Amino acid sequence: FGHTEAFKLYDVENGQVVRALVIAAPEQGHDALAGFLAEMRANALICGDIGGGARAALEDVGVILYGGVAGSADRSRMNEYKTQYRWAEKIMYLAKYYGVKNE
Repeated sequence: FGHTEAFKLYDVENGQVVRALVIAAPEQGHDALAGFLAEMRANALICGDIGGGARAALEDVGVILYGGVAGSADRSRMNEYKTQYRWAEKIMYLAKYYGVKNE
């Protein structure tokens, strides 16, 4: 996360993606990138593997993290807000039920 070169931002209205924009990350580092996402008014981040420092930085600025996701953001049903929301709810339920191991 701290070395991310760009983000793809999506605007969602009525449960559908209406705009997508790829924007270069202006800086590097967990805190700087988390702050950048907050300035861009991002309310969630969907990404692959992510470490504890990045998780903490995102939590500090109020960006919800959906980590451990693989695949293209533009294929399949990835752009459907309701699909992602239901997936996230399921993951959170399973995390509460089985517990989450902190690394």
